Formats: sequence, C-alpha cells, structure tokens
Amino acid sequence: MTDEPSPPPELRYSGLAVLSLVLGVLSPLWLLFGVAWGIFGFLAILSGRRARKEIALAPYGLQGRGLALGGIVTGAIGFITALFVLIVVVTAPPA
Repeated sequence: MTDEPSPPPELRYSGLAVLSLVLGVLSPLWLLFGVAWGIFGFLAILSGRRARKEIALAPYGLQGRGLALGGIVTGAIGFITALFVLIVVVTAPPA
C-alpha cells in the first residue's frame, strides 16, 4: 500500500490586501476627476497596513504581502501628490 501525498493547503489572498491594491491604483485618478479622489490613497495605505498585520498574524497561511505593499506604495503616491496639489492651490495668490 502506498501513501498518497496530502493535497497542498488551499492558498488564500487577504481581502484587505486586494482592496489596498485596488484603492492604490485608483488613487491617481484625482488627476482626472479631482483632488477628492486622493482619499483613495489614504484608504489604500490604511488597508495595506492592516492587511500586512493580518497576514503576519494569520495561523492558516494567508497570502498577499506583495499586494498590500503595492497598495501602500501606489496609495502613498496618489495621496501625497493630491495633498501637494491641494496645498499649492489653496496657498496660491489670487491672479
């Protein structure tokens, strides 16, 4: 009788990591639709940080650290550029 290898564990991605990446990719859309879209960048950073913590503490092999990091980076780029443009517009002298 031969022992069959056990099936590999099911790999799951963190939903927060996926959300972080999606929000991070959407955050630069403030260039097209207005600075208010920069809030997506802030939300991407928050959800990415929470996802990385969730993945680190998960006892059941949760994946998505790279997705979360991508969301944090793209979200930071979108949020910081939107914040910079908002500061420039608000502090610009009237023409």
